[in-house]
Amino acid sequence: MGWTVGHNVRIDCRWGSADAERGRRGAAELVALGSDVILASGTPTVAALRQATDKMPVVFAQVGDPVGAGFVQSLAQPGGNMTGFMPSEYGFGAKLL
Repeated sequence: MGWTVGHNVRIDCRWGSADAERGRRGAAELVALGSDVILASGTPTVAALRQATDKMPVVFAQVGDPVGAGFVQSLAQPGGNMTGFMPSEYGFGAKLL
């Protein structure tokens, strides 16, 4: 893609661990940087970002139920500023049985 770290790509990381307040601070810091997009992993992190911004695009991974958590309106049409990946599709559990 022609991206070079430090030239046309910048990667900033924040870790909230199990500390909710640290997660909220990290989310606020990332939003304040004015990034083009934020990549987040895990429901607590995405929840902190949800509180911090409704404008900046957020792509998430490892969120068990993004619809139930209120991060997206539906899986097919996420709406808003968030989209991402679930660890498994809702109907998959029935197929395992």
